[in-house]
Parts: sequence; C-alpha cells; structure tokens
Amino acid sequence: MSKEEYLKKCGVKDAKDLSAEQILDFFIANNDGLINMFSARAIRDGAFGLKPDRAKGIALLRKAFEQDKTLRVTFVDGEGVLREGVVIPRSHFEMELS
Repeated sequence: MSKEEYLKKCGVKDAKDLSAEQILDFFIANNDGLINMFSARAIRDGAFGLKPDRAKGIALLRKAFEQDKTLRVTFVDGEGVLREGVVIPRSHFEMELS
C-alpha cells in the first residue's frame, strides 16, 4: 500500500495526523521495505529484554514516512572483552535515518 493510500485509508491529510499505532502498523505491514519493518517491530516489541526509546522511535518513523527514508534500529550488546582504559557501554539501541 502506498503512503498516499494509507493516509486516505486512515482519513488524515499527512503523517503528523497519524497516531503512533498507525505509524507502527504501516511499517510493520511491510509497506516500506524490510529494514523499516524490522525497525518498527523493534520499537514496538524491543529485543533481548530491552525496549528502545519509543517516543524517539515513533518520531523517527514519522520522519521516515514523510521523507521517504530508512530507519535502522540496531541493538548494541554491552558485553565484550575488557581492556584497560576502554569503557564498554551498557546494552542499548541506536536509531539512525538514512
């Protein structure tokens, strides 16, 4: 389904009028590629017992919708080899539009 068709189906004029659930549903239905679909699922469900910042994720998905971009949500595992002087961050998600 195209973005224009989805907006019409939801009865709104632009992406700003879509609810968070409607934005997630559009991408989870694989209407805009696999990367966006998996990113939307990660925002909705989390992974490895963690959840990303939902508000930030929805805002970035909305931008991806409006600007025809791809959102990559990546899980960064905080485990690794300890070296002197190297700080290993806690496990977290990173989100990037491309």
